[in-house]
Amino acid sequence: MKVTGATPLFRVLLRAHVPPIDGALRSAGTGRVLDAHADPAAIVINGRTAHLGAHVRPGDHIEIYDGHDRIESTFLRIDPIAPEPSPPDVERDLWTAGTPGTGVDAVGEHSGEVVPRLTLAPSAPGAPVPGSVIALTFDDGPDPRYTPRILEILRQAGVHATFCMVGTQARAHPDLVQAVRDAGHTICDHTEHHPHLDQMAPADVDGEIGSMAAFLHDTAGVAPQFTRAPYGGVNATVVQTAHKYGTRVLGWSVDPADYTKPSPVVIAARVLAGAHPGAIVLMHDGGGDRTNTITALPVIINALKARGYAIVQPA
Repeated sequence: MKVTGATPLFRVLLRAHVPPIDGALRSAGTGRVLDAHADPAAIVINGRTAHLGAHVRPGDHIEIYDGHDRIESTFLRIDPIAPEPSPPDVERDLWTAGTPGTGVDAVGEHSGEVVPRLTLAPSAPGAPVPGSVIALTFDDGPDPRYTPRILEILRQAGVHATFCMVGTQARAHPDLVQAVRDAGHTICDHTEHHPHLDQMAPADVDGEIGSMAAFLHDTAGVAPQFTRAPYGGVNATVVQTAHKYGTRVLGWSVDPADYTKPSPVVIAARVLAGAHPGAIVLMHDGGGDRTNTITALPVIINALKARGYAIVQPA
């Protein structure tokens, strides 16, 4: 094109339809643009680098060097491979967790995007527990009036259960926490103060679950495998927080509402009516008068065994 007098470079390029093109930095995983101007185009006038605001005169020689797109740098990281399928967010029936695998992943230095590279060890899938199995769980203890009596019934019956403990009770009765552990039962995190977790801020949910998990680890010598949300109040924050502390969320599928103190006959009838392969039964060893639950428990165990059920612990 013809240039008369000093003309701004950007006007010359605009009229010539020759825009300088910067090179972009793209992510390693999806190729999305992280920085559209990571490698700026270079403009040289008469052998000297120039900017778009420079002036061009007749006879000037203009060279344009477009930038080059590039993929961000990556580093290698060993990552777990989650079992597929995994247990549901809230396990209302019995599941096996499966076994995580491990893999080598390339991780974008800027984006954090993960590019799977190599499986070192495959994962084993989770699955519903097969067969005529059922789990008994007890909430809101430990309570010195009722927990020892339940432990004795379970010992005599030769079965094991899961005890979902509340922090205020567990801290008051650490000897019972240890007694439950020593008898081979599963200990579950039922929060510090038994609140509605699904109505709380994330930091408060973290405090309720994390503090109790730490106490149980220090007192029982084992980290809890499960968290049970009081009142069944579960949302995404509760699930994420439970997983943060290495626990799965334990729900239930049979609730005889023993906390309302119906007669032992009613408690037993409700459990047996709801029993099904893989069921998780909710009962209580704390939080109120549990005399009727204790009276019903041997009836429940004997009837389940007579129906061919194996009484197991979540695993």
